[in-house]
Amino acid sequence: MKRIVILLLTLAYSLNIFSQKWEFYSPTNTGLSSDNVWSIAIDSIGNKWFGTNCGLVKFDGTIWTTYNKLNSNLPSDRIYTIAIDKLGNKWLGTTEGVVKFNDSTCTVYNKLNSGLPGDTISIITIDRSGNKWVGIASEYGGWWYGYKYGGLAKFNDTTWTSYTNTNSSLPRSYITSIAIDDSDTIWIGTFSGIVKLKGSDWTIINRNNSNIPSDSISSINIDQYGNKWIGFAWYDINRGICARGSGLAKHNDNSWQFFNVKNSGLPTNDVYTIKIDKLGNKWIGTIGGLVKFDDISWEVYNKSNSGLPDDKVNCITIDIVDNKWLSILTDSWSGYGYYDGAGIAEFNDSGWTLYSHLNTGLPEKDFYKSFINSIAIDSSGNKWIGKNGSGLSKFDGRIWVNYFQSNSGLPSDNVTTLVIDSIGNIWIGTTQGVAKFDGTNWTVYNTLNSQLPSNLVYSIAIDKSGSKWFGTWEGLAKFDGTNWTIYNNTNSGLSYNIVSSIFIDQLNNKWIGTSGGGVYKFDGESWINYTVFNSGLATNWLWNINRDKFGNIWFATFERGVSRLNETNWITYNTANSEIPSNYPMSILIDSTNCKWITTSNGLARFDGASWTIFDPPIADMFFHSFWAIAIDNSRNIWLGTHGGLVKFYDYPPATDTTDSPDIPDNPNTRIFRNLENSFVIYPNPVVNHLIISSVEFEIEIEIYDMFGKLLLTQKIDTDAAIIDLSILQSGTYFIKVLSHKGTVTKKIVKQ
Repeated sequence: MKRIVILLLTLAYSLNIFSQKWEFYSPTNTGLSSDNVWSIAIDSIGNKWFGTNCGLVKFDGTIWTTYNKLNSNLPSDRIYTIAIDKLGNKWLGTTEGVVKFNDSTCTVYNKLNSGLPGDTISIITIDRSGNKWVGIASEYGGWWYGYKYGGLAKFNDTTWTSYTNTNSSLPRSYITSIAIDDSDTIWIGTFSGIVKLKGSDWTIINRNNSNIPSDSISSINIDQYGNKWIGFAWYDINRGICARGSGLAKHNDNSWQFFNVKNSGLPTNDVYTIKIDKLGNKWIGTIGGLVKFDDISWEVYNKSNSGLPDDKVNCITIDIVDNKWLSILTDSWSGYGYYDGAGIAEFNDSGWTLYSHLNTGLPEKDFYKSFINSIAIDSSGNKWIGKNGSGLSKFDGRIWVNYFQSNSGLPSDNVTTLVIDSIGNIWIGTTQGVAKFDGTNWTVYNTLNSQLPSNLVYSIAIDKSGSKWFGTWEGLAKFDGTNWTIYNNTNSGLSYNIVSSIFIDQLNNKWIGTSGGGVYKFDGESWINYTVFNSGLATNWLWNINRDKFGNIWFATFERGVSRLNETNWITYNTANSEIPSNYPMSILIDSTNCKWITTSNGLARFDGASWTIFDPPIADMFFHSFWAIAIDNSRNIWLGTHGGLVKFYDYPPATDTTDSPDIPDNPNTRIFRNLENSFVIYPNPVVNHLIISSVEFEIEIEIYDMFGKLLLTQKIDTDAAIIDLSILQSGTYFIKVLSHKGTVTKKIVKQ
């Protein structure tokens, strides 16, 4: 086995290492595009900085720039808090410690290399002396762990001082907020009340010793008169949950005043955040909308009376011209442990401006929703990408176009499969039916307007006559453009209805994989069922099916490796008897050389029938090692759908050894390729402008690539000699690939 392991020397958007090139496209660096924004900060020149689930985002008023684990040294893509010091350094609180970020470099502080008592950072505040006060939420996230691991740290750029319940009066609790008054007293909000730190003196304010209605403090801010404004809610930053609130309090050294839904204009008692503008107005983010309080009257903005896209306002920042920048959550539960985000809203005297993944470079919802399960490439080379929960994207190599249920005729954002027909229509399987898209118009087929047996469509294939075959939760459907034919366990030899994959071979046989019923072969009249009980099939659960040029049928199975059928003989490749990296193969692609490219839950495998080569992406993020979809373009780039986003990969074939040719002594710079039975020569090398290829083989093809894997030139040769004009190329090193029926060779050439 050959395992290609690549040492990651630098993190970059595109990684080139020797003969391979990897490019990573995720919601954090493309228009694939988190609307989940946890924090907002504005620097001295007006740039807005947003902490999201998908990294740090900068908006200069025109351009959106995202920094993440792929293109910077950030240790985590989840940014909970941002503070900016006098020098313009951004101090970021992440799930992996504190990061000092200055636009070009990152310095990471965590509990292993500093005095931090934990790595999940909920809040950072900078005092007048430049000290950074860091609040710890929890080690692993959630309220339970918050009580176990919460703490406070002070950093003066040289020394860390750590405060926990073991060395101070700080309660063992989740820290939600830190505010500093004019006397340099530190006011700390926790889930165990308010902590006041003045010098070395600690004071705890809670329900046991004061009139506060709750110990769950979500936010603290201090106005120009020194009054402390305190929001009450049980707030979990890891999940965006704000509940069991008790309204708002105003506190000075002598008195308390409490505001709630019964005695004020607050729309809810659940308060996320409080900011105070230069006129002294209090802007309060709640789960019931944005509230303005001028000490006399209350004004509420919500989605029914304003431009707010939703009522959950979890963060507020006010810029130098008094515009309010808000991050918004939705009522939608993401399924990954927190509410979905609705993006950012800007509010000023003239109205509302909304920023989300639909109209900006802001990443979409969450890192996990970059899960790509299908890729198709059209005749123009456009990549069509189906995503789980994030709709459909088109990528032409430069520009991304995103299609969602909200901005197109797509019936669901949960795309399951893609196929392109002979005239370029995109057929899209979703959890709410099938969509046909011709580039302009959408046509949707579902159980209400057609005979599609189920809206949950797993697979699509197109036969020689152009009929579409749909694998669904409730059986198999054939659609010829007019008529529907349904096959299920009541009217056909298909005895199991959940059809997970369909492949149509050159004889027009339909190979139908199911989730639990094995594989069915259907020739249009008769059915053959292969299961673990009557064949060598490894399991009755199938992901994908393909056929090689010798007629062997290959099956990607669930949890049991890859099975191969050669007429009547079966063989299974798994981790016990082969070098396949995982028993969870997802897709099988067979290239023009009959190599099998197998995506798995633990990397990409190539099998040439004798040996395995395993490709490890040069990135530590585990989600980019879990491959699902695969496609190959005309330039032989491999496009991979992963749980972390889209990956482009090119594996250069190894260069062949060369020697001086004894047959052409008058050309000392001539080189002969010794493979392919020495059937052609190429000279001169180095070359000035014209490269000569002399061959005893007809019908060869040459391709020339630059050092980054970009295809620059292709030419077919059907004579015994040809001259290739390279005058348009700059001086440098290139790869020339020669393809014939005997195989492929690749060699470096030097252009002078």
